[in-house]
Amino acid sequence: MTKRMLKEELVRVSASRDPDEVTIKEICEGAGVSRVTFYKYYGSVHDLMEETAKSAMEKIFEEGEPDASEMENIVRYIMLNRSLYLLLIEKGYYEKFMAEYLKKRIRQSGIADEESEITKAQTQYAVSGLSGLMQYCLKTEPDITPKKLAALILRFHKSWDSDVSELKDL
Repeated sequence: MTKRMLKEELVRVSASRDPDEVTIKEICEGAGVSRVTFYKYYGSVHDLMEETAKSAMEKIFEEGEPDASEMENIVRYIMLNRSLYLLLIEKGYYEKFMAEYLKKRIRQSGIADEESEITKAQTQYAVSGLSGLMQYCLKTEPDITPKKLAALILRFHKSWDSDVSELKDL
């Protein structure tokens, strides 16, 4: 519970300014814990940010390739935790996680060599597109239902798989 409170306070304080400027003292005061308690779990604000990012990103892709219903639930979860996921996008954690996620899919499917330049380029293209789409949706709140957004993301995944497979032969 203490770790959750610290993570929530980091996100709350970072909503109004850069998390690199947030101090341990501010986080502790906002979460109602002592600095000693903070240091029991984390060595720095950066460590707290890293764990916050890792657990948040793992939460949305717990296991395997999501189906339409699971993707809709993921989209709803991200929208409900808008501040957290905007922070993760703005600090580059979302892109980093998505790149690893796509590399994992490449390894599992054998559709391409993850180290080839064309696969790296295609993966970067996909990561940028997904990050941009999520940032757009989180910042502007367009009139797109979670179900439609989930369908769009899944279509994007299928297209990416096909593109990477076709590019393998170039």
